[in-house]
Amino acid sequence: MILDVIERWIRWIGAVVGLVTLAIALWRGVWQGLQRPSGRTTGAAAKMLRVPLHLLFGALWIGLCFILWKPLPVTLTISARVAALSLGALLYFLGLALYLWGVRTLGGCTKPLAVSACS
Repeated sequence: MILDVIERWIRWIGAVVGLVTLAIALWRGVWQGLQRPSGRTTGAAAKMLRVPLHLLFGALWIGLCFILWKPLPVTLTISARVAALSLGALLYFLGLALYLWGVRTLGGCTKPLAVSACS
């Protein structure tokens, strides 16, 4: 059916655009933030703000989400599928565009702990 083909195309386009947006977020936010000299850290923050620990917690979170994910047992009619696909794609792509626009507009202020870059 043509709706299945459209859903497959939107799924693949959404995955590619989402991964590109994630790559931009990681590059501009995390990678460039790690290249700047660190300020003063005290207490437990010195131990918790380490890259290997962030990678470990990120991998655990993604693994937990993968294990717990279950599809909803809902069967939609054709018109409801078209409405859900249209609204979902619209909100998803507009959300990604809003994030990318914010990154471009705010520039250095989107990096973690960018207080000095914003003033």
